[in-house]
Amino acid sequence: MHDVFDYDCVIVGGGPAGIGMASVLQDLGMPRFTVLERSEVGATFLAWPEEMRLITPSFTSNAYGMMDLNAVALNTSPAYTLGTEHPTGLEYAKYLQVVSHYKKLPVQTGVDVSEVIPEEDGFRVVTSNGQLWTRQICMRSTG
Repeated sequence: MHDVFDYDCVIVGGGPAGIGMASVLQDLGMPRFTVLERSEVGATFLAWPEEMRLITPSFTSNAYGMMDLNAVALNTSPAYTLGTEHPTGLEYAKYLQVVSHYKKLPVQTGVDVSEVIPEEDGFRVVTSNGQLWTRQICMRSTG
């Protein structure tokens, strides 16, 4: 049994799911969480070919109180931020970085997660910066 946790939640990855989840946790008032990113926020999108764009259009439906289809956080819009309906990978990565910076999300870059070990009351996370303990873990499925 682990009595002291470094975090209540660790989010692995600084893509749309990671930045979106971090935004939700912040909005809910969770004080002790972090995002661990191997490279930089939006790194997968930065690797897209220049001509590649999001298929789903980015546009707001504010008249109906709806979110932009590609938004990851409340009151944000790639369409407004970027001025385009079909962002490139570079543009969408910029949007994710803007959200992360604007909301001052606790993102740690340059941290590689090599193993997540379930324990009786949480998880031990083995990283390139050492080990940490968390009650909850959020990570995308690799299957």
